[in-house]
Amino acid sequence: MSRLAPALRMRRRELDALALAIGAEQHRAALLAGAASALDAQRRAERAFTSSAPIAADAWFAAVASRLADLAVEGSASDRRLAALRTAAGDARARLSLLEEADAAAAAAVRRALDRKAQGQLDDCSAARIAAQR
Repeated sequence: MSRLAPALRMRRRELDALALAIGAEQHRAALLAGAASALDAQRRAERAFTSSAPIAADAWFAAVASRLADLAVEGSASDRRLAALRTAAGDARARLSLLEEADAAAAAAVRRALDRKAQGQLDDCSAARIAAQR
């Protein structure tokens, strides 16, 4: 375990949390779009019905138009949140990648130091054998 392992775990958890938040926001955006689509379809059906019958439904149509406008505002807000979450996830991926590269470089440096130490010990043994043979 390297000294960067806790930071790597923290960044991975951050990325996991962002992935969950993105999924939740995508689900919310899909629900909003579905609700707007269903309400719009209902409005069109009611418009077709009221055009053939003498029914006053102006208040209902005004309420539906207001709700559709609210859904459009909520959808725009959801899109902005989703864009912000995706940007944050990209930044988190970049930070994680930097930490992973630093961790790999540190591990390589430790391996090189161990290899140099082992080579030094072999060189010392070889020198001792040569000296003993003379």
